[in-house]
Parts: sequence; structure tokens; C-alpha cells
Amino acid sequence: MIRVIQKLPSLLDVKASPLLAPTELLEAYIVTCEHDVLRDDGLMYASRQREARVPVTVDHYEDGFHGCLSFAFGPYAFSVGKRTLGNYIHWLNENL
Repeated sequence: MIRVIQKLPSLLDVKASPLLAPTELLEAYIVTCEHDVLRDDGLMYASRQREARVPVTVDHYEDGFHGCLSFAFGPYAFSVGKRTLGNYIHWLNENL
């Protein structure tokens, strides 16, 4: 394991693995999708933030998949992508 980390130190970068970071005190917006290998990581991160009494909004998409936000427009637009983008923009307008 140590060799892997020496060769790929980015595995421990908190930007790639927020669960390794200390609890943030900033309000968080988390998107999780049912068909995403990172779904449980997002839910665990949200749970950890709530335990630290950090305001968290979690939007979970039962029909979502990893990267669905990228499919909000263009020739490959999906309804879940449009909903994801719309909800995110709404959250930004309400919280920034």
C-alpha cells in the first residue's frame, strides 16, 4: 500500500477524496446519483458534515448517473441533467 501511495500521492488529495479532509465549516451542496460508484461517498460525506452541524443540502437523483450534470444541454441532453443543473443553480441563487 505504501508503494502505491508513493507512486500516486494524489490518492490522498482531499480534492479527490473529501472524506479524508477535516470537517469543513462551510455550507455544502452535495449531488448524489443512484447509478454512481461515488454515491455512498457523497452520502457519507453529507452525514459527517451534519454530525459536525454544518448546513448541508443533498439532492439525490434516482435516475441519475455519474456526470449527468454534463448532459444538461447540447445534442445529448437528458432530463436528469437538466433537473440537476436547474436545482444546482436554484441552490446557488438561494445561498450565495
